[in-house]
Amino acid sequence: MILQIMGLAYESKKTINSGPFSVGDSLKKVEKSWGPPEDLSTVAANYWSRNVRFLYDDSIGRKTITAIDDLEPQLQTIHLSELKGLIGEPVSAEEQEGMCYVLCHLYC
Repeated sequence: MILQIMGLAYESKKTINSGPFSVGDSLKKVEKSWGPPEDLSTVAANYWSRNVRFLYDDSIGRKTITAIDDLEPQLQTIHLSELKGLIGEPVSAEEQEGMCYVLCHLYC
């Protein structure tokens, strides 16, 4: 699963559950296809039933997706030690609201 996540992120700026949408797309594009988000704030559109959160920048009015949080339950089965064993030491790893965010450099 780690290699699948890395491939999606590197090749298309997507996640497992982001469907055809990627970083750089407009939130309006998502809403046109999937309908309105189940929860919307000034910085995030949550599609809980699809296990995905789109973070966006509304400063230019386009609501450009700047990051995607994949909330796939299987991600909870991945341990930081597995990730380190596969790709080495991450640039950073921090826990927020019970989730671990890991930043890694991807090299070809």
